[in-house]
Amino acid sequence: MTRFLILDAYSQQGRERLASGGVPLAGTMYRNMLQRHRPDSDSDIVCIADPQASLPQPLESYDAMLWTGSSLTIYENRPEVSKQIELARQAFKIGVPAYGSCWALQLAIVAAGGEVERSPHGLTFGISYGITLTPEGAAHPVYQGRAQVFDAFASHYDIVKTMSPTSQVLARSHRSNVQAANIEHEKGTFFATQYHPEFNFEVLSGMVSSRKTLLVEQGFYPDLETAETEAADFEHLHSPTPVETLVEKYKLNDNLLDIDKRQNEFKNWLNRMQF
Repeated sequence: MTRFLILDAYSQQGRERLASGGVPLAGTMYRNMLQRHRPDSDSDIVCIADPQASLPQPLESYDAMLWTGSSLTIYENRPEVSKQIELARQAFKIGVPAYGSCWALQLAIVAAGGEVERSPHGLTFGISYGITLTPEGAAHPVYQGRAQVFDAFASHYDIVKTMSPTSQVLARSHRSNVQAANIEHEKGTFFATQYHPEFNFEVLSGMVSSRKTLLVEQGFYPDLETAETEAADFEHLHSPTPVETLVEKYKLNDNLLDIDKRQNEFKNWLNRMQF
């Protein structure tokens, strides 16, 4: 049986905020995605940002690591950040392959020698439109079946500033020069996206609900009513038959409405790694 280590990278405060909006924990979302594609696999979830967190088994006993997003900032000098960077470096050293989203991309880049910064564009939240494959991405097996230009769910303040020496940019957007990368470092490989294949519209609705006051304070929404309307829209879009007017309002297509297309890269990564 293939064994996966799922690293839920949220702080306790971040997890509590998600829960307040009815959003599943990030580690649970990743486990659900894994079970959908590999129902016969085994996985351990570790809330790695917690001070008392430890791995239930030695790292080398796992076939792969899966890293979630996070409420943390990778360039802050905090123990809950540095311990995650060190674990990613350890995985590179011993050759445990990894896959992850958002924070995971930033983590992998920093662990391999690159840099991350606050985005000059501000918060990207909800839908990231117009993600475009690079020539390397279009030729990469993980992107088999993916359109050259697509949209995806997103929630991030930070972006990659400087690539690590052995990284390959696979996708870009007008708000982020690195939307996906394959990082090869020492003995390990880490495929990561800035976007979130584990999200769906119900998750997005809950995230808006849990953060609406903060999002208004930051100027992302003009007022609470607008935030609440968008949360309701996303909840309606989670329906098996989404409201057509909302599909048109948010300019949606199967990239976001079809779960197989949303999780295309994760499925291909699993197949490529031959788990």
